[in-house]
Amino acid sequence: MTRYPELGAAFSAIHENLAESDTRRDHLTECRLAHLEEWAEAAIRTAGEDRDMLLQLLDTLRLESPAQFTADVPKENRESLKQYIQTTAFFDRLTVLRALTERLGTTFLGDGGQDAPEMAEISVTAMGKIAYVQNSYSNNAYLQFSKAVPTPRAAYFDSFSDVCEEVYNGICEYGILPILHEREGKLFRFYDLLEKYDLRIVSACEVPTTERDHITFTRYALIARSLPPPQETYSHMEILLPAEGGGNDALCDLLRAAQACALTPERLDTRTTEGYDGSLSMMHRITLTVGSSDIRPFLAFLSLDIPRATVLGLYRVLR
Repeated sequence: MTRYPELGAAFSAIHENLAESDTRRDHLTECRLAHLEEWAEAAIRTAGEDRDMLLQLLDTLRLESPAQFTADVPKENRESLKQYIQTTAFFDRLTVLRALTERLGTTFLGDGGQDAPEMAEISVTAMGKIAYVQNSYSNNAYLQFSKAVPTPRAAYFDSFSDVCEEVYNGICEYGILPILHEREGKLFRFYDLLEKYDLRIVSACEVPTTERDHITFTRYALIARSLPPPQETYSHMEILLPAEGGGNDALCDLLRAAQACALTPERLDTRTTEGYDGSLSMMHRITLTVGSSDIRPFLAFLSLDIPRATVLGLYRVLR
């Protein structure tokens, strides 16, 4: 069934030509995808286990739009053709990244661009220790998280800043912070703490809360100093991206890559944030729904093409 409707004689020949062009395009695209997968296999055979060499080979695949077109390309079509070539090169790269991560798994990702901060290692006494500000709701969150943490132990503190300090300094392996309320939305003051202390969201749960005889929920995050390897199925990914210095172009590329990798944008906020050293910067905060997607190609894309982006959270919501 053709996607071009019958609109009369004025359109018939045009629609036939478009349908024929679509057929040729689909065939060429299928061939192109096969060639790109062959390219990935050849790169692995050439580089072996040398990740740096593999990345050097991958860097040669950046296809730039031609500065000059042949004389038979009309001037009015050249800008559109240039954009088309750039878009094709973008998806070529994602196709190769998908092929590489399928064959090499987390070996190709390396650290995924998500290095843990340089600080003291977590001591044996800190393993399984969960810091939080105690109340009935956070107690509920602790009970849910403790099912997923080997040998969990609770540690109570007077403030959320203290909780983050304990995790940052490796005294506690985990901490608990509220990050979202059903009515209020994201609780940015707690995200500010995550960014200030350079911590990550590794799990989440939802705790019912009662307000004026109405049942709502608050989402709590289990936080740690670094993300676990991307080996299990997650439901959410949260990303920080500086809004200054070409951040908007990077944001467009990030969202386009997310869509190509079957990740769904859930929310985008742009706010000023304070770093651990007290510096202020404008940041994009992107929340993506992961679903059943393979996130490894997207993580590889972030690491290689948008290194300024930081994966703040990679987690599933416990049910």
